[in-house]
Amino acid sequence: MKRFTKTKRISSLMIALMVASGPMTASYIYADGVTAAGGIEQSATQGDIPLIDTVKMNATQSVALSDISIYPDGKNNRVTFTLTFFNNGYTDMEFINYWVRLQSTGGQSYSVNLLSNDKDKNKVPALSTESFSFYANIGKDVSLADLRFNLIQWDFSVAGYERALGNLQVPEDFTLETKAGQSRTVWLNQIKTVSRAENMRVTKREKANQISLKFFLKNNDIQPLVLPELQFKLKTSNGLLYPLKATVLTKDALIQPLEEKEGALTGTVPSEVSLDGAQLVITKSEAINNSTVTTALAYYELLEKKAEPQNETEEQLFMTDKGTYGAVVNQFYRIPWEDKDIAVIDVTVTNRSNDSLPVPELASYLMIDDSVRVDSQNVRMDKMIALKPGQSMNLQVMGKIPYTYDIDQLKVILQEINKEGEKLSSTDISELAVNTAKTDSPTVAVGDSYTTNSNLMDQVAYTINDVQRYSSENESIYVTQVEVKNLEKRQLALSSLVGYFKMADGVTVAATNVTSKGKVPPNGKANLYFYTVVPESYKLEGSSLIMGRAVAEGKLVEGETKADAYVNAVTFGLPTVTNSPQKNLSKIKVGSYALSMNKLKTTIDYKEEQVNFGFNYQLTKDLLQATDPVTHKIEIELVDPAGGIKMSKMYDLEKGGTALSLGSQNTKISEVQDNLLTNIYKLRKYTINVYDIMQVEGGENNFKRLLASQEFNWYEDYE
Repeated sequence: MKRFTKTKRISSLMIALMVASGPMTASYIYADGVTAAGGIEQSATQGDIPLIDTVKMNATQSVALSDISIYPDGKNNRVTFTLTFFNNGYTDMEFINYWVRLQSTGGQSYSVNLLSNDKDKNKVPALSTESFSFYANIGKDVSLADLRFNLIQWDFSVAGYERALGNLQVPEDFTLETKAGQSRTVWLNQIKTVSRAENMRVTKREKANQISLKFFLKNNDIQPLVLPELQFKLKTSNGLLYPLKATVLTKDALIQPLEEKEGALTGTVPSEVSLDGAQLVITKSEAINNSTVTTALAYYELLEKKAEPQNETEEQLFMTDKGTYGAVVNQFYRIPWEDKDIAVIDVTVTNRSNDSLPVPELASYLMIDDSVRVDSQNVRMDKMIALKPGQSMNLQVMGKIPYTYDIDQLKVILQEINKEGEKLSSTDISELAVNTAKTDSPTVAVGDSYTTNSNLMDQVAYTINDVQRYSSENESIYVTQVEVKNLEKRQLALSSLVGYFKMADGVTVAATNVTSKGKVPPNGKANLYFYTVVPESYKLEGSSLIMGRAVAEGKLVEGETKADAYVNAVTFGLPTVTNSPQKNLSKIKVGSYALSMNKLKTTIDYKEEQVNFGFNYQLTKDLLQATDPVTHKIEIELVDPAGGIKMSKMYDLEKGGTALSLGSQNTKISEVQDNLLTNIYKLRKYTINVYDIMQVEGGENNFKRLLASQEFNWYEDYE
């Protein structure tokens, strides 16, 4: 009885010591499987974490050491480790009967504490396994290989009441580090996760280098995981620790079963500190016995990412004093500008922090073939005033280069703009390699429309409506009519655009843009024109129109400001010019108008030797179309070469001194003809021609195109 009482008192003391030891932070280990006989199958790994050493306690029970880690804590190091008990017997194991003593090879003993998440575990059920995690503070110079984990059983029949069951130790070649490119299992809140770290990108700066990398965490369990508060740190080869800010993988973040989440880790390290042999350390801190205990969960080898061109979808992280952002190159293209090319790099910048951030103030420059620096400008395409977590903004980075220069390598260097009073300076913060294999701007096939991205700008649809060649006595102009449809729910003023014609032989010619000054209603349309003068003999088949948003001094043009560049360009395939007029006088299209003629009648005034041509017309207008920026006039011509008769009249449309009015009206053309009576017997047939006379701003009514032509008999009335 006395012996029982003594055992009970000592057991109670041990329970009290273990309960007071504090919560567990490391990992939990569970069995891989069960043998055919119902026993536990012990393998070289436990829950995908390697077993470091094993001791057989008896015929049916054993214990294994795993998941060991070490972390600096002031003047000491803190070691954490897990002991997994394998019970293949048919009775429960009482954990209270066992303990572990930690000693160095030099005989120094260290106090071992059970992490408090295991404080309620007191047995290992029959035919099962159970894991218990511990921590201890050891000397700064003590390595893991110097430690001996001595397993004991409380036994009051032996001297000192402790029976030695065996010792566990860490091999000399053991490493805590997960090698670059490999994954590691980490148990968090009793949930099995698989983690991996990408190579770090180092952005060289004058005082402190910027570190960024991506970290992936996958929930490999059947239960959702609510993340505890984790700390991410960069550890140098000489033991210096630098905090890294994390996005996405933050406290209380939810990861569903089999879901993998990607977090961004960013930080700075003084530029004089070597990063050779650097590691990523994940730690967790908690309160134990009124003190904070920090333990290491995992170590990952960090290699510097090689400076090789990344693909166009690879995001690069960068930090400002406001937070963490990511930048990715979407596309690269070259477009003509006078005697140069504009190199345009479309870049998306995303808020990778957990809170809303201001739109970063960024400058940039281009580095060509690692030797030529080209000044560039960042053109904002959106109207964002702040970025919520995960929200993006768009930059069009542009720089001018000789059009004959072939680029082999291209990098965009983003810079943070620093303001000190009235002085501005800039610091390199991110380097984006650009794939230069494709140099053409996005193309739109003949007959297709291009709709702008509503996330970046007002949403409109552009369609090539017509391509024509107008002629005059000495020259011809090549004209493209572009229809713009407002897809917004508010009226819009048209954007200022720049255009270049690219001919089939590669020649590029600047196009003059004429745009409506009025606003376009929702679902309304407007016409705009691009034109250029070309020789009469020039072949236009296979031409295209390069069109983009006008830019002046790095900003999108508003109003009448003269452009010095353009961005967000697309290339429209142009249909072949068709000079064949329509063969009737019905619904003749002229800009936003349509003209039909009927009830034609010709008469001769013999006394005055005058030809009269009367007709009825119907003039309609597309009311959803904004005012046409180009002035169109109509010339109606009657010609009879055999009879020597040629007469015509020019009309304004809707407004003007000789305007054709909207609706249905009657009118006539009368003109005295020389030698009419002499040639009267030759009058058999006449032809009515309808011409579009186009006047561009500042020009004359001297560009003419035949729209319709139809032949009639003299003196007959036509309905």
